[in-house]
Amino acid sequence: MPSSSEIQVDGEEIHEARWFSREELRAAFKYGEVLPPTGNLDRSRLVELWYGEPLP
Repeated sequence: MPSSSEIQVDGEEIHEARWFSREELRAAFKYGEVLPPTGNLDRSRLVELWYGEPLP
């Protein structure tokens, strides 16, 4: 059984997953390492609420 910090993805709907702090995510957006979620307003809003400001 995975620990609470391990992420398992199904390889179909989700191909890759990582944990980020807000600062790490801000840097990942800035350098194009991560793109903000698109196409699903609920998913975008959840990330934005946690992020603390509008997504880039």
